[in-house]
Amino acid sequence: MSSSGSNAGGWPATSLRTWLNDRIYKALPVSYRAILKRVRVCSSAGNLSNEIVYSDDLLYVPALAELNAYMG
Repeated sequence: MSSSGSNAGGWPATSLRTWLNDRIYKALPVSYRAILKRVRVCSSAGNLSNEIVYSDDLLYVPALAELNAYMG
């Protein structure tokens, strides 16, 4: 998810986050963009850190725990 090959900075520092929230979001039809809501995403700051970092995103990759909860 990061061009540096590191997880330093967590999700907010990844190029994937930038790509999703800039390029992919702008490529969506306006009618889809109108229904998206910002979500507060929390993640580890990476590099074995105990710090939690937050970002507000329109599009993101859900965590495995979120997918498991959804799938029931």
